[in-house]
Amino acid sequence: MRYFNLRNQMKENGFSLRVHMVQLARLKGISAAAREMKTSRLTVRKWLRRFDQFGLQGLKDRSRAPHRRPRKIPPDLEERIRALRRRYRWGPFRLKIQCGLPCSPGAIYRVLRQAGLIRRRLPKWKKKRDLREAKKTLAPFEKIQLDVKDLSDIPEYWPAPSPEALPRYQFTARDVRTGAAFVAFAFSNDGTHAAAFASYLTHHLARYGVDLESLRLQTDNGSEFIGHARKKSPQPSEFQDVLRRLQIRHERIPPARSTWNSDVETFHRTIQDELFSVETLRSPSELLGKAYTYQLFYNHFRKNRWRQNQSPREILDTLAPHSYDPGVLSLPPVLLDHFLQPPHPGNDVSESPRAPVSVA
Repeated sequence: MRYFNLRNQMKENGFSLRVHMVQLARLKGISAAAREMKTSRLTVRKWLRRFDQFGLQGLKDRSRAPHRRPRKIPPDLEERIRALRRRYRWGPFRLKIQCGLPCSPGAIYRVLRQAGLIRRRLPKWKKKRDLREAKKTLAPFEKIQLDVKDLSDIPEYWPAPSPEALPRYQFTARDVRTGAAFVAFAFSNDGTHAAAFASYLTHHLARYGVDLESLRLQTDNGSEFIGHARKKSPQPSEFQDVLRRLQIRHERIPPARSTWNSDVETFHRTIQDELFSVETLRSPSELLGKAYTYQLFYNHFRKNRWRQNQSPREILDTLAPHSYDPGVLSLPPVLLDHFLQPPHPGNDVSESPRAPVSVA
């Protein structure tokens, strides 16, 4: 065989070929080994010299990595990247833009992969329909998705009964166009709490100039929104009654079509990874405080990679400049159970702060 073919074969079984070459050189000489292996005497001498110096270890492939890598990330920066990943659970792209890391997302990914901090994603057997272009046709606060998240399946949040019990359910609303999210919490998941959340949210939006008659609230077919599925009475649920009195259109997604509520479901995953799984929450007051801080960060500063790398505040300012006060994105989370006790019976809820919460 020729030297070119030999070199290609050595990529797979190079060690055995070099052992055979050294044996031939020892038995028949360098020239005879070169003729039989169809290579040069320089090549035979090289491997014979390495064998004499290092033994069988010298016949293994050597690394071709450069001895010096002037652009390699310093060890202290690598440790900072790993610490930020464990703290916030963000991906390489978000770690770079939110934490101002002086390296590319690819370099950050390499550090995380080598540290075993990359979460394996399941394969996408079906390509999801891209609805981003359709969502761009909506106006801010034209369509809002509502859903309820059971927090008891988050081990960091619900490890064991605490001295001061934490609420189990999170009521969430997310504007489809801007991506802004609003949350509240409750110990029970029923129509009364859903109606209280709808009243609290829509009252806040109306105070900041949102036209409720143009607003559409989309929910799934949970009993907290539509009542019992087999009810015989045609009367609307408490949630539906609140929307009817406010002249807000209620849209329901088809059964077994959970992806139709994908915007609010995505936020549920995000807040679980970035708040509930990383923060210590020991009491309802601490939960409300940290949830409000996270909501301000999410609505005003957290850039969304799939929305032209803009935060909800930036999208709102671009689409409707000077139309809305920034306080419209700053609805404080509340414990809905407090509004269902005297002196606030039924679905009446207290107002959101009258002084607009402006975030520079």
